[in-house]
Amino acid sequence: MYISILITQLQEKSAGMKDAMLGLYTYPVLQAADILLYKGTRVPVGEDQTCHIELARALAKIFNNRFGHYFPLPEVLLTEAPRIKSLRHPDKKMSKSEANPKSRIDLRDSPDEIRQKVKKAVIDSEPKITYDVDNRPGLANLIGLECAITDKSPSQVCEENCNVMSGQYKLKVADLIVEELTPIRLQMERLLSDRQHLSSILEKGRDKAMEIAEPNIAEVKSLVGFL
Repeated sequence: MYISILITQLQEKSAGMKDAMLGLYTYPVLQAADILLYKGTRVPVGEDQTCHIELARALAKIFNNRFGHYFPLPEVLLTEAPRIKSLRHPDKKMSKSEANPKSRIDLRDSPDEIRQKVKKAVIDSEPKITYDVDNRPGLANLIGLECAITDKSPSQVCEENCNVMSGQYKLKVADLIVEELTPIRLQMERLLSDRQHLSSILEKGRDKAMEIAEPNIAEVKSLVGFL
């Protein structure tokens, strides 16, 4: 089943391309390698990436059946908002690769940029706040964002905003996003302003990753007869 889902994703991502990039085909395999190399057990991904984890599990099973149990079978770890939709096309996921920057919230967006993007988010003309993913996907996406930030349920959000018009609700969601992302944006700016400190963090992460990866890859090579 995951193969058919991968093929569908490849078709969607390559639509409009004259020549599909090799990365579209190698990415799932490279992702599986990144997971298995560190013997990952729980992998935080978006809902659209679950098929890639299934591929990693399948490869782990094939290896374990042939060479003995070595890799744990990784499990999907989804957040409360497993798939955030595009602000301009609520039938599609929000993506950094989307050509229109107004379709997404970038972590480095200023408060004014966030408010403008959310204010222009595509929703229907019905003014009342209700949660209906199938018939009101744009509004459902905004409600989902509030739920992710506040840990409230969609029904709670709708009840609290029963007297709020959709235009006002957009502004409320925008303010919530600004409050949530401002500390992250400021931290990013601080780190990017000190390249030496940032490089030291990356080097420490590399060293820590190598401590885990090098013995694992050596053992895998031994098991398959490469050493």
